[in-house]
Amino acid sequence: MPEPSIASKEEVYVEALYVKVLQRASDSGGKEHWVAQAKKSGARIPAHGIVASTERSRLRRKRDITLAYKELLDREPDEEGLEWWFQSKYTITQIEGFIVRSQEFIDNLDKVAPPESPDELPGPPKK
Repeated sequence: MPEPSIASKEEVYVEALYVKVLQRASDSGGKEHWVAQAKKSGARIPAHGIVASTERSRLRRKRDITLAYKELLDREPDEEGLEWWFQSKYTITQIEGFIVRSQEFIDNLDKVAPPESPDELPGPPKK
């Protein structure tokens, strides 16, 4: 019976990067690559590479679009809508602009409770 291998600190670190940053377990090829980079050049190389990866950017974009739907429309995006916005060239600010000008947003305005008093409006403190 083979003895269980003990993960190196680089392996533990790279796996943690995958789980925390990419929200998934590592694949063997990717993990081997980043562990070798960490052993050769230090932890900053895999950290930067994974954080700056296309995969991370894609996750962030989907998260931001989903958050815009939740905050502005009080619902999760449907798969078709999420995919359409995701594939578009619009920035998240532009997407939010389209959402607040949409008929769905306008139709839901009556569900938004107004502040109790002018003091509850967002902004700098009154003098």
